[in-house]
Amino acid sequence: MNITDQAPTATAQFRALLELPVSDLIQLVNQALETPAIAYWVDGARNIKRGPKDEFGHPNCFEFNLEADGQIYQVNVNTIRDGIQAILSGFANTAHVKGYILKAVADQDLSYIDGEALDMIVQAGVFGIITYS
Repeated sequence: MNITDQAPTATAQFRALLELPVSDLIQLVNQALETPAIAYWVDGARNIKRGPKDEFGHPNCFEFNLEADGQIYQVNVNTIRDGIQAILSGFANTAHVKGYILKAVADQDLSYIDGEALDMIVQAGVFGIITYS
C-alpha cells in the first residue's frame, strides 16, 4: 500500500542500521556488574570473566552470571546488544529511556545511558520483558 493512500493520522516506520563498538558493549556489561543499576533485583554474581586492562588500567568484565529469584542468567555483550535492540524496536514500558539509548548508539556516546536505562537494557536482554521496576 502506498503511504499517500494512508490517513494523515497513520504512522510511517523507519529502520536504520546503527553500530556500536564491542568495547562499548563490554563497558555496559562491566557497568551492569559494578554499578548499582541492577543490584536491586540481582541476588548475586559469579563466573566473572574479565578482559585485558583498558586504557585506564581497568580489566573490564565482559561476561558474568547473575542470580535472580533462584535462577542463573548469563550477561554478556550479546545480552546488552539484544536488550538495546529490543528497546529500540519499541519494547513495551521503555519509551521514557528509548530516546537516550538511541542517542547513545547514534552518537556512540555511552554517557546517555544512565542506571535506569542500563537496568532496562539488561532486563530486556536477559528476560525478554521488563520484570522489575
